[in-house]
Amino acid sequence: MPHRSPLPARRAAFLTVLAVLAVGGARAQVNVEKMRTERQGFRLTLGGDVAARTGNSDLVEVGGRARLDYRRARLYTFLVGSVRYGKQGGQVFKNQAFAHLRYNYGLTRVVVAEAFTQIEEDAFTRLRLRTLLGAGVRLRYLETDAAGLYQGSSVMIEHERLDPAKVVVHPDRVTAPRWSNYVSLHLSLGETATLVNIVYVQPRLDAFDDLRILDEATMSFTLTKNLNVNVTFNLRYDSLPPDGVESLDVTVRNGVTFSF
Repeated sequence: MPHRSPLPARRAAFLTVLAVLAVGGARAQVNVEKMRTERQGFRLTLGGDVAARTGNSDLVEVGGRARLDYRRARLYTFLVGSVRYGKQGGQVFKNQAFAHLRYNYGLTRVVVAEAFTQIEEDAFTRLRLRTLLGAGVRLRYLETDAAGLYQGSSVMIEHERLDPAKVVVHPDRVTAPRWSNYVSLHLSLGETATLVNIVYVQPRLDAFDDLRILDEATMSFTLTKNLNVNVTFNLRYDSLPPDGVESLDVTVRNGVTFSF
């Protein structure tokens, strides 16, 4: 049965503010790689979206995200957060929250050291809590005004706590090491459009048949100096998902971002 608990007040307030700023359809879950900035100092980015439908079936879905970047010389760090809530026919069908903190330090022009931590919940993939802590390296293969090509490789420890009432075969608590790898391609398509495509592959180090893959491509169109419209294709694959959750999930979403 879908979860019927009310939206927490603090999350509802945050979503309301971001929904007022947002237009378009639903948004893909935050990809921490795609919004890196080269600007020195602080940069705040806010984004969100809202979808509503009335008639045979009433539906409302809202999402919001915020990101704070700081860059100084070789040091670069950023904090990303997002929330998403959806209700259809009086029943909650989406309830997600996510936060990711990453620290980078340039060792050479090519090699960058990375460390990161993350916390996440998603009621409808049975996930009550996921936390992780990891470190590794990022390689700059190409970095120009027109294009960028990067690769990252890290080892991380991941802890998951699932809803014990909704899993039988899959363990409700798992702590395991994973090998996180990504390839990131950035392309500038004229003065007002950019394409960012990132592929993540994350096998479990002690059981390689437990594999997760994410492919996310985002086309961004600049409307003003501070406002962008985004179209995002998101493909997720989990070889060993929790009970009742599909291995493959594909979405296409629209949204906006504001940068300051």
